[in-house]
Amino acid sequence: MELLESDEIEDLKEISMIDFLQVFLWCDETSNYCKISSSREENSGISIAVYGGDVGDKGKRKEYFFGDINN
Repeated sequence: MELLESDEIEDLKEISMIDFLQVFLWCDETSNYCKISSSREENSGISIAVYGGDVGDKGKRKEYFFGDINN
């Protein structure tokens, strides 16, 4: 699974629970730096921010969002 094809920060992408778990497992298996948060300003849900390179390298960030946890 290739997630980091760009050096630019992408807009948040909404994904399904299956995709969310695949991203999470991919991060774990490849030792990529991933940050998981439980809320966003506009939505209630869970997001994964995937960073390429060293910890904190935000030049290669992509964010993935799973649904609205209130529905």
